[in-house]
Amino acid sequence: MKKVSVPQSMSTGLKDFFTGRDMSIEIVTEGGDLKVEDTGAECRESTLSTLYSRGWITCPTARAIAENLDITLAQMGEMLDHLNVKARQCALGCF
Repeated sequence: MKKVSVPQSMSTGLKDFFTGRDMSIEIVTEGGDLKVEDTGAECRESTLSTLYSRGWITCPTARAIAENLDITLAQMGEMLDHLNVKARQCALGCF
């Protein structure tokens, strides 16, 4: 099972999100295959290892994260929407 590290303040909401969609992802507060951070008002670019809530991500990075977490592109899109992450440079319309 893949693990996503999130701040304590986001753990319940993201756990409910994953559970409601039958996504086999465990929420932890340290470590994990992906780290989610809340940037507040700052809009930062997400990376393969860190997804910034309220930030943005390129399509290739989002696709790589989905592959790493073993989730579909549709599920990745739902997660990006849930975290208010905008996809950029998306030539294929995946997200």
